[in-house]
Amino acid sequence: MKIVISFCIALFLACALLMNGLLKANRTIKAKEQEIKTQAETIKQKEAALKLYHQRSRAMQAQLDKLTAETAGQNEQIQTAIQKNHDWANQAVPEDLAKAIK
Repeated sequence: MKIVISFCIALFLACALLMNGLLKANRTIKAKEQEIKTQAETIKQKEAALKLYHQRSRAMQAQLDKLTAETAGQNEQIQTAIQKNHDWANQAVPEDLAKAIK
């Protein structure tokens, strides 16, 4: 009879230890799941911000391209005016050059 009682107590203690281990593992798993959810939300926010930055950079690149084209056109006018007047440094500023600079 003592053997059966000792066996039951040992079995109960083993079950208690296993249950304690399972509870700790469950808490760890829940904490990791929460951490994963938090990181997923952070990633979504950063992806949204990145998408916004990409849109802004494309808009700014389009503006830069437009300004570059306008500047190139103005530079072409200045070069044409300089070619017409080789000795321009000794002369007054030509009208077409003054208009191009403005």
